[in-house]
Amino acid sequence: NPNHSRFQNPTLRPMKNPSILVLCTGNSCRSHLAEGILRAVAGDLLDVHSAGSKPAGYVHPLGIRVMREIDIDISGHRSKHMNDFLGQEIETVITVCGNADQACPVFPGQSNRHHWGFDDPAHAVGTEEEQLAVFRRVRDEIRRVFTAYADGRRDQLKATPLPTPSPAMKSVRVYDPAMCCPTGLCGTDIDPELVNFAALLARLGRNGVKVERYNLGQQPMAFVQNPSVKALLDTEGTEVLPLVFVDGQMRFKGRYPTAPEREALDRSTPAGKIPVSA
Repeated sequence: NPNHSRFQNPTLRPMKNPSILVLCTGNSCRSHLAEGILRAVAGDLLDVHSAGSKPAGYVHPLGIRVMREIDIDISGHRSKHMNDFLGQEIETVITVCGNADQACPVFPGQSNRHHWGFDDPAHAVGTEEEQLAVFRRVRDEIRRVFTAYADGRRDQLKATPLPTPSPAMKSVRVYDPAMCCPTGLCGTDIDPELVNFAALLARLGRNGVKVERYNLGQQPMAFVQNPSVKALLDTEGTEVLPLVFVDGQMRFKGRYPTAPEREALDRSTPAGKIPVSA
């Protein structure tokens, strides 16, 4: 289809709410379940879409059926190519391909990215009831993850709008314990504390604060090269992690900032007024 050229780049169209694009390969099942669920629980604050790298051209009828069971109608959805969205301001891209899928699409640009893998119920075999059982299981898994994501986004918006950080706060450096995903979104597991902390770091970065984050399992040399961090690890072990430094001074030890402490950082409280906390 000539309209799906990978070089297509129409004029940017701003969207009122932050835009979320859910991707899988065929855009026939998982991404439509996720789109329908996320729109149902957060359509007032997010502009939700779905697409695929190789759209199948239809929405799976069993997917439509199991969504009706939870009072969500996706019968009006259509299978779309991800290139249709290249000209739009996509804030976050979420891929829902199963971990075994080799063709999970990659959306270009600087969007936030999450990958939550789910089995493809379209591959279910057996009787119709047996296939429906698979569709319902995957639907419920997607519902749990995307509802938690929506709750996190809603909590972020409840915070009072905060001013741009003052020049007193210039940098934040985080030393995480070994973990698979510092965003707090790993597979179907949600860690609200990490989700909120990652959101704080993203806001600070957008407001001009230099943010550096190191994972012990992936960047061990960063821990060795910082004398303060190395000394703490040598004397107290990895239980001392995480460590959070503000403007070169350690402010949080062995834990992440609490909600009030995150608000203080967000308000650019001068680093000297934030006590070292353990």
